[in-house]
Amino acid sequence: MLENGTCGPKEDPCESSAGSFYNHEHRIGGLGGGARTEPPGSVCNGSCQYSFDFEVQRCYRFVENTDKDGAYCSYRYKGSGISCTADNPSPGNPFDQTPSKPPSDTTPTQNNESGCTEWTTTSNNTGTRTCTSSSSSTNPGKMDCGSGGSTVGCTSGNPAPAHSETNTTETQTKTNNPDGSTSTTSQSDTTKTDCKGTAPCTTTGKSETKTSGTNADGSPGNESTTCTGAGCTDEGGKEEEEGEEEVPREASVGDCESNTFACAGDAIDCAVLREQHKQTCFAEEQADFPNKRNDIESLFQGDDFELKEAEIEAPSIISGATRFLPAGCPPPETVSLSLGSGRNLEFRYEPFCRLATDLSWMIVAVASIWAAIYVGRAFGGE
Repeated sequence: MLENGTCGPKEDPCESSAGSFYNHEHRIGGLGGGARTEPPGSVCNGSCQYSFDFEVQRCYRFVENTDKDGAYCSYRYKGSGISCTADNPSPGNPFDQTPSKPPSDTTPTQNNESGCTEWTTTSNNTGTRTCTSSSSSTNPGKMDCGSGGSTVGCTSGNPAPAHSETNTTETQTKTNNPDGSTSTTSQSDTTKTDCKGTAPCTTTGKSETKTSGTNADGSPGNESTTCTGAGCTDEGGKEEEEGEEEVPREASVGDCESNTFACAGDAIDCAVLREQHKQTCFAEEQADFPNKRNDIESLFQGDDFELKEAEIEAPSIISGATRFLPAGCPPPETVSLSLGSGRNLEFRYEPFCRLATDLSWMIVAVASIWAAIYVGRAFGGE
C-alpha cells in the first residue's frame, strides 16, 4: 500500500541477490566421445534465480564414485534478483528453473581398508577364514574442456586427473594333520582399476593360489604359487624390472700408493667410482708437503736464483770530497764610513770559510743519503 492509499508492486524477496555470484556444477558428458551437454541458462538456488555468466571456473573428474569416465565443470552464475522454483510440477511454469548443485570437493583422497573374519574350525581340524582389503587414491585434477562443441573434448591440466583402486578377497584354509604337520592354502582374487588423465579407465584381474605349511618337526614345508589372469603379467613384469635394478655392484678401490682400482657391476657406477678415486688420490698427493719438499726446493735452484756478490764503489762525490762551495775564500770587504772621520770598516770571510770547510763532509753525506732515499721511493720503496 502506497502513501496515497493505492496498491503498488510487491518487492521481490530475491531482489537483494541481484549481482551476486554462485558456482554450479554440471556434467558435460563422458570422456569416451559422447555428445556434449551445455550447462543450463539459469539455475534456482535458495528460491532465487541465477543466470549463466559464461565463465568456466574449473573442469575435473572422479567426483562421483560410480562415474569414472564423466567430465564435470564448475560454472559461474550471476543473481538475477527474481524468485524461482526448482522442479515445479506444473509444466511450462516460467519460474521453474534447474535446481542448483554446489561444486564437488576436489581435494585428493586416499583410502585403505582391510580385515578378516574369525577362524571357523570343522571336525577334521580344518580352519577357514576370509580376508578382504581395498585401497584407492583419487585426484580429480584439472582438465581443459573448452567452452562448447558437439562432443566432449578435454585435455589434461596440471595436476592431471588420476584414480587407482585395488580390491582383494582372500580365502585361507589351514589344516592340522595327524602327524603334526600343517598345510595352508590361500585363494585370492584381485581386481585393479587405473585411470589417468582423460583416457578411459582400464581394469585388470588375477587369481592366485598359494600353498605352504610346516613339517612334523616344525621346519618349513614346501611352498608354491600359481597365478592366472591379466594382472599376473603386470606383476611379473614388475618383478623382472626390480630384479634388473638389483644388479650387484662391487668395487675394490685399494690405496693411492699402489694405484689399484677394480670394479664389477654397472658400467656407469664403476666409471663414476673410478673418477672419484682419481680425484681423491690427486688431492692427497697435492696435500703431501713433506714428501714434496725436495721437489719444491728444486724449483728455486739454478743460476737465476743465485745471489751474486759484488763491490760497489762510493761515488766520487764522496771519495773525492767534492765541495759545493768554491775552494778559495772570498777576499775581505772594506766599507768607508762617512762618519767617524772617514774611517774604513773591513769585513773578513775567513771564519765562515773555516766553518764551511769543517762541515763539508757532513753536508755531502746528508745530501747522498737524501738522494738515495729519493731514488728508492721512485722505485716503490718505503
